[in-house]
Amino acid sequence: MAEFHIFAIRFFDRYGRRSLSAAGGVALALAAAVILSTMAGQGAAAAEIHLRSDCRADGVLVLLADVADIYSTNPEEIKALGRIDLMPAPVEGQKRYLRLGEIQDLLVLRGLNLREHRFSGASKVTIIGVVDAASPRSDGMPAPPVSVRQMTEKVHKAVVAYLTEQDAQNESSIVKLTLSEDQAHAIAGIKEISISGGASPWTGPQTFTVAGQGDKGPLSVSVAAEISLPPMLVVATHSLGRGVIIHPGDVRLQASQPNEGKARIFQSLDEVIGSETSKQVAEGQILDDQTVHPLMLVRRSEIVTVYSRTAGIQVRVTARAREDGAMGDLVTVESLAQRETYFARVVGPQTVEVYAHAIPLHEDPAARPANAARLQAAKDGMKQATVRVSSQETPRAK
Repeated sequence: MAEFHIFAIRFFDRYGRRSLSAAGGVALALAAAVILSTMAGQGAAAAEIHLRSDCRADGVLVLLADVADIYSTNPEEIKALGRIDLMPAPVEGQKRYLRLGEIQDLLVLRGLNLREHRFSGASKVTIIGVVDAASPRSDGMPAPPVSVRQMTEKVHKAVVAYLTEQDAQNESSIVKLTLSEDQAHAIAGIKEISISGGASPWTGPQTFTVAGQGDKGPLSVSVAAEISLPPMLVVATHSLGRGVIIHPGDVRLQASQPNEGKARIFQSLDEVIGSETSKQVAEGQILDDQTVHPLMLVRRSEIVTVYSRTAGIQVRVTARAREDGAMGDLVTVESLAQRETYFARVVGPQTVEVYAHAIPLHEDPAARPANAARLQAAKDGMKQATVRVSSQETPRAK
């Protein structure tokens, strides 16, 4: 109302002393009165929302009272506006940013009429992540609900640190624990938690005590956990380049927690020694089937030696490999003369093998053909025993 009186004084001081007609003066006065009464009515109902440049979110939700100072002649209106939630609070150590337009959009979605209020202050608010979900709010408003997940992570981190203090080898221990809502609420009331309890050898079911100072005195909560040792996994003792053959000195077994994913992780040195790296490997990196593959003994388009063995006779020919293959792999090879394709098993570097029909050992020696005939029979048997690739699957080379 003070603004109304000041405006009225200035208005009539400016126009009341001028020589105006009676009708014009009355009309002008009535118009001014209507305008000023409207302004006065709006000013009485409006609240000023003054945005801060930065704030710290005290709970799991960011409220309007966190990001702005609210001024109004009605205390209930200040409380009602301050309780409006805008967004989930960022996690500890992270920041989020809200611009004035974004805040206004969120308020509209919450059913607030922006025309009834005024906005001032910063154009962007920096919101710093949650520090303690249980700490009392600085504005005296009710504390938001406690996040069970955040409390579980907080206790999990503290238990791992406690186990490491007892034995440095426990740093990689797998700790599984869950908190009930009652436990989470109780632990949330502890300002700085400390862990005690448990027993050596620090594996299996363990019971720990979470203790600390609360607002009304010392607090302690018992928490059950399952502790297990991580599996022994194969890791690199030093960095390895791509295409390097792995030797015994390149790898070792180490207790580690496997990474999440679909890759098969190696847990035996024999699985990787003699294999070849598929990519760069850093020191201490866990080896899996995405970083290591069996050594390729046969490469595509290489000339390979093909052995065919039968009873007492071994035939050797040459062919061209149609695909890569490691030890024991079945690969397709192509004869150099007839350009026919068949399968052979990799038995060594640039060496594959097929098996022909064996000659029965109980045959009559007198009926055995001469050496030249036996050799030709073995070659014919090799051709008959090979598994041929159909022309639809493997077209003949032109």
